[in-house]
Amino acid sequence: MKIEEYIVKKFGTPVFVLERKKLINNFYTMYEAFNRYYPTVIAYSYKTNYLPYIC
Repeated sequence: MKIEEYIVKKFGTPVFVLERKKLINNFYTMYEAFNRYYPTVIAYSYKTNYLPYIC
């Protein structure tokens, strides 16, 4: 059984699989790119995309 099949069987769909390290690295890459030109605050919209782990 493939890992994707196992995850769907265990958690159902829809399911979101996130890699914590990549998510954090991408956040800082985006933050640094914007902050170079403008004072920046990045906020996550939990009302439109509620993922408890990220909130």
